[in-house]
Amino acid sequence: MQTEIRVGPAGWSYNDWNGVVYPTHRPAGFHEAEYLARYFRVIEINTSFYRPLRPQLGQVWARKLEGRKDFQFTAKLYRGFTHEGRLDRSEVRQYCEGLEPLVDSSLLGCVLMQFPWSFRFTQENLRHVLRVRSAFRQYPMAAEMRHASWNAMETLRAFEDHGIA
Repeated sequence: MQTEIRVGPAGWSYNDWNGVVYPTHRPAGFHEAEYLARYFRVIEINTSFYRPLRPQLGQVWARKLEGRKDFQFTAKLYRGFTHEGRLDRSEVRQYCEGLEPLVDSSLLGCVLMQFPWSFRFTQENLRHVLRVRSAFRQYPMAAEMRHASWNAMETLRAFEDHGIA
């Protein structure tokens, strides 16, 4: 089986990229994600970590990248689920609604669960990861476990069994 690896930036709204990554003089209608998509086939959405996306924002990105069948976004999961341990149904629904424009235009590659370094492997924490996975089972899912205690066969087996990359 051949695996495709995509490399791209985590976000696109960085002031220090002006004149370095982005042109100094931007034409009318310039959009950073649209510009970066010329050079990368994936970009991580960081804003979804701080608050669930508004569907209108996803619609703008979908319009800007319409027709780019070779491009995908990854969306970082909201920190309320990964860093604060919440899994409120209304927040889950709101998060999913924000992703719908990207799903509808085939621009969502996966959702990324990024856990803090302080989130160490325990059976309770593994159950939380799997609950989060279950709440977002309609999306391809990747996990970033920052603490080395997750580097174990038990983790790999659980992630494989539940479709977590």
